[in-house]
Amino acid sequence: MNSSTRLLRVTLAFTFVVTIFFAYVMLIDLGTFMDIYALQVLDPMHRYLVMIMGGTLLTLAIGMGLAFLQPVKYASIVLLIVLYHFARFIVDVVLLAQGALSVSILLPEMAYFLIISIALVRSFPVQEKNKNIPPAPEKAPPAPSAI
Repeated sequence: MNSSTRLLRVTLAFTFVVTIFFAYVMLIDLGTFMDIYALQVLDPMHRYLVMIMGGTLLTLAIGMGLAFLQPVKYASIVLLIVLYHFARFIVDVVLLAQGALSVSILLPEMAYFLIISIALVRSFPVQEKNKNIPPAPEKAPPAPSAI
């Protein structure tokens, strides 16, 4: 494991596990999902939306796995993951401001999304310069033309 991508890989591995868990909960074990968010019953439309979100999280987890294996090559996927986590943080801020969900539900979620966003931005992969390529020679400025 390259030392320059170690924090990124650890962050991606952690978020991969959390994302797979929530994808499983939303797709297969809706009872646990209802317990986490203190819901009593889900009507068919909300069940459908929760399952779509579970499928989306599964797709995102596959991207996290690819980015974990080759962080520099899949830097665009890492950027997508950063944007996803930051957007979820903003959604939680809006829900908290509206009073739609309790603070005890939203605060841990907000902290998770903010910490992961910061860790991903902090460790965003950059292309390493190849040290074997000599620098390009400097071009001489064009000679002034006499008119």
